[in-house]
Amino acid sequence: MNVRAFLGYMRKKDMDRAFKVIENALPLPDTLARICDHPCEASCIRNHLDAPVAIGDLERICAAGRTRRKKRFLPSAKGRTVGIWGSGLSSLTTAWDLSLKGYTVVAFDRTDRLGGNLRRMSGAVLPPEILAQEIQALKGFGVEFKTADSPDTAFPLQAGRSFDALYIGEDSPGDPFTGFNRDNTGRPLVDGFSGGTSHPRIFAGGFLETDPFLATRFHPVAFAAQGRKAATSIDRFLSKVSPTRPGKGRIDLNKPVDRYQRGTPPPPAGSCRRSRHRCHDLRP
Repeated sequence: MNVRAFLGYMRKKDMDRAFKVIENALPLPDTLARICDHPCEASCIRNHLDAPVAIGDLERICAAGRTRRKKRFLPSAKGRTVGIWGSGLSSLTTAWDLSLKGYTVVAFDRTDRLGGNLRRMSGAVLPPEILAQEIQALKGFGVEFKTADSPDTAFPLQAGRSFDALYIGEDSPGDPFTGFNRDNTGRPLVDGFSGGTSHPRIFAGGFLETDPFLATRFHPVAFAAQGRKAATSIDRFLSKVSPTRPGKGRIDLNKPVDRYQRGTPPPPAGSCRRSRHRCHDLRP
């Protein structure tokens, strides 16, 4: 999230624009803005001065004070279907991201009371009506919710081809899925970078003790991060794009961009010193 932009709008008490920054960056924005346990505050550079930016408190104030909600426009359907087990935070995050990319998403849970462990949170922190609104938004994106006794009954391997990829949310109740390998403690053996399992079409997340790349440290932000990581990997897998790490192409948020102009056409072939794989929308 662009924290500098968010703080700038909050300083002006412009809650709607500040919340738009959250909406542009986070899945389930009304939920995550309220339950974020701000792990980034431990690494805030203001710790060396006085105290970290209270980003968690500011997000909650913003979510409670904003008056507008972002209008979302769905992309054209990709014609690919993803099955998801559970309606916990990691599963809902995966469903959110994939549905907004044009995938058909079908999510299964043992109960029609959706939300998983999110329903156990205090109503003072996450009001039930806010969670209901987020789930209704997912349904508006085209996500279909169904009930099943367990992941194995939802996704029998012999019928697994009805889905192009699967995500198993371990933060949702149900018997362990038997479609991929686990360690001797029962935890899924998951690739730390992609969230992939021993089965090429099955991804997993939402568990507390994993490899370092997926360590949740008992905070919900990590569950959401695991769901988003899996959604990105599923998208790349179904798009037949290499799952390897992307190159370094991030914009430094502290860098002034006033001298940059948008839309400048790229230079003639052979004259550009930049990588041919990079975007030329921004050029000094």
